[in-house]
Amino acid sequence: MTHTTGLTTVALASDTTKQVGVKFPGAQRVTQVVDVPPGMTVREFLTALHIWGTHDLRNACPERPDLGCAGSLFKRIEDGDLLYASPILDTS
Repeated sequence: MTHTTGLTTVALASDTTKQVGVKFPGAQRVTQVVDVPPGMTVREFLTALHIWGTHDLRNACPERPDLGCAGSLFKRIEDGDLLYASPILDTS
């Protein structure tokens, strides 16, 4: 699948994936459109974006904001969701 929206695309698209937009609040990084295959975990998703261990992932949809870090991300999102990858703040 080809995107002409000016957003960066990550991974490969297929009929069995869900596409989500990922925004990076506070960063000078463009919104990315990412394909999420069945079974992909939050950890795998953040690792693919090279931000595992430094960012939390939340859904912009108020009914499903918390994505956690265990289990399948694919099951917790809908095609077309907008996700926020926010830096983890050190409060110590």
